[in-house]
Amino acid sequence: MVRKGDVVLAMSSGSARVVGKTAQVRSNWYGAFGAFCAVLRPSAAVDPWYFGAFFQTQEYRKTISAASAGININNLRREHLLSLPFPLPPRSEQLRIVARLEALLHEARRTREALQRIPPLVKRFRQSVLAAAFRGQLVPQDPRDEPAAALLERIRAERRQRWVAQGKDLARYVEPSALDAVGLGELPAGWVWTTVGEVTQNHDGRRIPVKDSDRKSRQGRYPYYGASGIIDHVDDFLFDGDYLLFAEDGANILSRSSPRAFQAHGKFWVNNHAHVLTTESQIPLAYLQHLLNLSDLAPYTTGTAQPKVTQANMNRIPVPLAQLAAQRRIVARIEALFAQADAVEAAVARGLRRLEQFERSVLARAFRGELV
Repeated sequence: MVRKGDVVLAMSSGSARVVGKTAQVRSNWYGAFGAFCAVLRPSAAVDPWYFGAFFQTQEYRKTISAASAGININNLRREHLLSLPFPLPPRSEQLRIVARLEALLHEARRTREALQRIPPLVKRFRQSVLAAAFRGQLVPQDPRDEPAAALLERIRAERRQRWVAQGKDLARYVEPSALDAVGLGELPAGWVWTTVGEVTQNHDGRRIPVKDSDRKSRQGRYPYYGASGIIDHVDDFLFDGDYLLFAEDGANILSRSSPRAFQAHGKFWVNNHAHVLTTESQIPLAYLQHLLNLSDLAPYTTGTAQPKVTQANMNRIPVPLAQLAAQRRIVARIEALFAQADAVEAAVARGLRRLEQFERSVLARAFRGELV
């Protein structure tokens, strides 16, 4: 039987961060505990909640870390626990310390819970901004802007010109697949529906994956990109310029826990887990980047264990194409609002760090006799 007030303590683990971690039992519990754990039970002279709070202090963690350090497995021994210095005030003072601790730490927990509710709201805010942007509701429409249909015709003409400039027969040129816009929704006046394939140039053929073992001998200053961003640095580069990278595979394609599309600038290397794109006719990279991070990619994804967006499927993703001038206004507004969201997230992170410092300080003062 593990009793209310007992402290269950991890005695052995491959992780130094786990050894010495504790949990205090809040109600009597009938059961067993494994050989890698210990149960500590305070004597009658020690208030159990005062006893449990001691194991949350930084001083305790430092002592345990030094005592349990190992090569592969970190172990605490019985003598380590028995030799721990323990500050023992009179019972009445223990109770006053516990009451003050509980009041302060309760407020800290409430504050933490409030702060932790903010990041999901900020994430929803970002999605709302993007949704409004690509419905034409984020910035005012200007009827003087060149219609997107004219931009699209110019892109198509430029594609044909490049084909001929490469010495290819124009009679064999094939336009990108037409988009069936049925069910995609209405766009503002001057916008048109098109596809990723029509408004981008694809550079996937220049990608070269490098095995992790080979990269160790090729460390350098050039970023090495994968599906979710920079994963290493190598001694050479494949690309030099401004590009949009878009995840080709990985769970993040559907979970969206991090951006699926992101920009890469300057000299860099890319493996075969990210599509490499440039945009046609001065379309801002950020316009397509934000769209791809908003879009529901489930209809364009293959595989279940490892979701994948092939080049052919990526090229079919619908693009609500605004006028070129409107695209620039949209991108500027998105980035201004996202900067505000970044500031909120940074403030939350600072608040959580300060809370952690506060809790450590309160515990340290409690066991130095300075809290009450």
